[in-house]
Parts: sequence; C-alpha cells; structure tokens
Amino acid sequence: MIFEHVLEIYALLLASVFLHELGHFAVAKIIGLYNITLHIGDRFFSVHIGRFYISPFMFKGGGIDYYDEDLSRFSIYKKVMFFGSGVFVNLLMLAAGYIWSKSNVLYGDSFMWINVYLIIQNIIPLKWLDNDGYKIWLTCFKNK
Repeated sequence: MIFEHVLEIYALLLASVFLHELGHFAVAKIIGLYNITLHIGDRFFSVHIGRFYISPFMFKGGGIDYYDEDLSRFSIYKKVMFFGSGVFVNLLMLAAGYIWSKSNVLYGDSFMWINVYLIIQNIIPLKWLDNDGYKIWLTCFKNK
C-alpha cells in the first residue's frame, strides 16, 4: 500500500521536473535559442525522442543542454528569462498544487511541496549544483 503512494509521488516529481525543463525549452524557442536538448534523469537509461531524453532514473534531475557560444549572443535580460523560466513554471505549479490541496484533490499537498522543493533548489545560487540560480547570478554579476 505504501509502495503505491511512493510511486505516485515519484510520478508527480518526474512530472514537475519535466514541466520545469519544458519551461526552459519553451523560452529558449521564444528568444531564438534553437540548438538545445532537454533531458530528464540519466541519459544512459533514457529514451531519446527528438530533442528530449527521458529516463525514470532521476539521480541527476533534469537539465537543458546548450552551447555557451549560442547563448552569449543574447542580452542579460533574455539570459535571465531563459534561466528563470523553469522556476517560473514551478511557481505556477505551486499555485496549482495549493488550489488542488484546498479543493481536496488527491496529492495536491504533495504536488505543492514538491514544487516548493524545486523552487528552493533552483533559486539559491549553488556552484556545485550548477543550478538556475547560479547561472542567473553568473549572468548578472560575473559578466560585468
């Protein structure tokens, strides 16, 4: 019985990470960054669909691969928009999770807290994680 709930919460985590990375992917297309690849989990155990690598083994989380020289041609504002778009999607999912939890939808609370975790993990600049917050910090303060 408990194993069933673990799998459902893991599926919510996988969906949240996928939508986070899809936020980066969508903004990349909007600003004109086309040579990118989205990956969720470990590529060694992944399914490759177009520019997407998807794996149920999320030891490494997710990410967007791009070439630094492709991104260097954009303004600071577009770079911050690109790096911050995943967290923006998590904020939207946090709001959805809050609404779901108030309307007693199953796993609404879990979905909300998963996105709180993803927002915190991605917004704090951590060099060793090379996360979105660190990339925003580099864009804003290191490139001056």
